[in-house]
Amino acid sequence: PHEVAEPQYPPQGVNCLAYDEAIMAQQDRIQQEIAVQNPLVSERLELAVLYKEYAEDDHIYQQKIKDLLQKYSYIRKTRPDGNCFYRAFGFAHLEALLEDGQELQRCAPNARGAPPNAWVSPWPPPRRGPPPPNAWFMELIERVERRVPLPELLAAFNEPSTSDYLVVYLRLLTSGCLQRHRRFFEQFLEGGRSIKEFCQQ
Repeated sequence: PHEVAEPQYPPQGVNCLAYDEAIMAQQDRIQQEIAVQNPLVSERLELAVLYKEYAEDDHIYQQKIKDLLQKYSYIRKTRPDGNCFYRAFGFAHLEALLEDGQELQRCAPNARGAPPNAWVSPWPPPRRGPPPPNAWFMELIERVERRVPLPELLAAFNEPSTSDYLVVYLRLLTSGCLQRHRRFFEQFLEGGRSIKEFCQQ
């Protein structure tokens, strides 16, 4: 039988440390290119721009775009960095609150942890280090309460420090909700994992 030689890591004659550093540098360049080409949250775009992203003979997706056009007129794109869902949800929620004063009045007290039915419990202030993640969320809520212009809210969301802390906060909220209702959500896990193990991965 023929023996197949396995590729060496790193290639013969290449220093391991230099090889790893080269790979990391390449990954950094890719991330920088993504950051340059994609804002964290984009301006409003005509939904029809999606037509250009799918082949004309891809009838399934072309039809899906037509269906979307019957309900929506524009979209916003988010940076494909692994946090796009949380970033998209967070900005869409705040944008909706900016346009709906009644919903803002209902949501803001709950966001501050005011009973009853508070869906956010503020963390105690840390003795040192950065503020708790919900502090950044409350800062954005306060901007919405001041009825700041939408471009100002968008600019805040495109600040990595603000946007990334909000992502952390939304991930914590999601983890808390999953663990609070673990009996229900554990039905969807495979491999016998617990919700706590799932949230810690």
